[in-house]
Amino acid sequence: MTDEIDFSKQHEYDVEIYYDNHIALGNGTLSFGGGSFIHINHRNPDNFIRPEGETTLNVKTKTSDIFTLFNCKYGQGVIYSDFLIAGSTNRGVTCIGIRYSDISEWFLYDQRVNGYVGESIVWTNLVQPIAVSVETDEESFSLTSETIGSINKRGEDRTIHEHVNFLFKRNSGEFSLADLKKKPLELSNLLSIFIAYPLSIISMWVSCDNGHPMPAYFPSFKKIERNLEENSFERNALISRSTLDNRWQVVFDRYYNSKYRKVYWTRLAAMQRHEGFWEYRVLGYVSFLDGYVTELAKTYKLKTGHKNEKLEALTQALKTLQNPLNQDQHDELAANLKSIFPPPRGLTFSEKYNYAVDTTDSDIMKVINLSTDDFKSIKYVRDQIAHGNAVDSAKSPYEKIHSITEKLALLLTYWALIDFGITPNEFTSNLIRTNNTLKFNNALNLVHLERITNSALFISVSEETYSKLTSNIHIIINACFTQNTEGEIQYSEQYASVYLAWYKKSAATPGLSTFEEIFGVTKERVKYWATAYLECADKRKEIFGAYVINI
Repeated sequence: MTDEIDFSKQHEYDVEIYYDNHIALGNGTLSFGGGSFIHINHRNPDNFIRPEGETTLNVKTKTSDIFTLFNCKYGQGVIYSDFLIAGSTNRGVTCIGIRYSDISEWFLYDQRVNGYVGESIVWTNLVQPIAVSVETDEESFSLTSETIGSINKRGEDRTIHEHVNFLFKRNSGEFSLADLKKKPLELSNLLSIFIAYPLSIISMWVSCDNGHPMPAYFPSFKKIERNLEENSFERNALISRSTLDNRWQVVFDRYYNSKYRKVYWTRLAAMQRHEGFWEYRVLGYVSFLDGYVTELAKTYKLKTGHKNEKLEALTQALKTLQNPLNQDQHDELAANLKSIFPPPRGLTFSEKYNYAVDTTDSDIMKVINLSTDDFKSIKYVRDQIAHGNAVDSAKSPYEKIHSITEKLALLLTYWALIDFGITPNEFTSNLIRTNNTLKFNNALNLVHLERITNSALFISVSEETYSKLTSNIHIIINACFTQNTEGEIQYSEQYASVYLAWYKKSAATPGLSTFEEIFGVTKERVKYWATAYLECADKRKEIFGAYVINI
């Protein structure tokens, strides 16, 4: 019997087709996998007996494996199906199991294996599994995670394997056929937004009334070929798993009860997979932005401040007539005038976008650095593309538009994460340490990110000191400063000379040295900054390494 169905591979079987497990309907070739539709090419379509109104069929392979096909549709010589289970069942599904690509590395990153080979090995920093219960106006179910491990021996080698599975269970009743496809995708959308990387289903299985799990398949996204170094996935995730520890219940409550989940967060996760023409990417992201800020405006019941001033003036003038109308006549005429004159216009895209920006943390907006001109530029490009017009490459060069699009993608991801319960401080602390591609944009204000996360040292100096220090290349590499009890930082010629003397000596006799050996002070008095900045008015100079000695 089939133990697992790999979603990324093509599967093909010669099968006999049955209705109600025993009524033979003919022979054909069953094909599915790799994101393709489930279908059977019937060998003798002219002799095929089509069940009246029946949408579930069973097929048997030459090795007597049985597949159940659900929601079947019949074409000319072809049978199409929406969902497939490797097994025979006519009962409802009460449990759905999912395994995704890559996410196990993120989820199990902190987990360690310690011990001595041949004696004993133990797991440390064990990751707490997800165990949540989701209640919405539409449904009720639980979601848990489990770590699956195995040890394989081959020759002299033993390999430890671990991965994470996710289990959906109904609190009562059964999952619908739509749920069997929707639940795996909803979870992958959430996780994909957290890590800012597209996940794919590796395999799934279903259980009926606590019965034996049966592998299942439905047409889904093809797996994105991973372009990351080995053991680097966690460093490339936008949000670390540890940020979410002990708060999964809140995350899932907010996600499943979010009014933006079904449309906007689904589209945001899907946009991570875009690999086509850059214009379509711009069209997708800006149209997504337009829809999101429109929904946001509805949520907060924003209204335009613009009124029909001429109509207002005319209505007021009616009250000053020499022969005034009575109240009923005035109200009737005013109502007729309102029906004739155009009503006040609604909020524009720009106004709705500006509201969304104004309500976003100012430090975040400064880091993402999506300016008003950036918005106008990318909106112009979107409008040109949407109306089938050529984009002026001189006015809107690809490099500029690509950079703005990446900033927009980061902003939309931030808004989603805030909706899930991530705080601005958590977002910036994760952004500063990640190697995610959303951070690889030279148009971001990463200096401000370093400032608000206290990841670099910022030193304000006078014009004279700034000129003196920045004119000497030796000073801006491993510079030495002192800091007094009031927190004032000054460049130290004394400790610079001490450092230089140590450096020349260490070049002749290389090896590790302590702060005590370098500066002749206790280690508690010295702090090393990998990055520092000298600032004077609107000027800034980066220093590559700085020692600060408390005096």
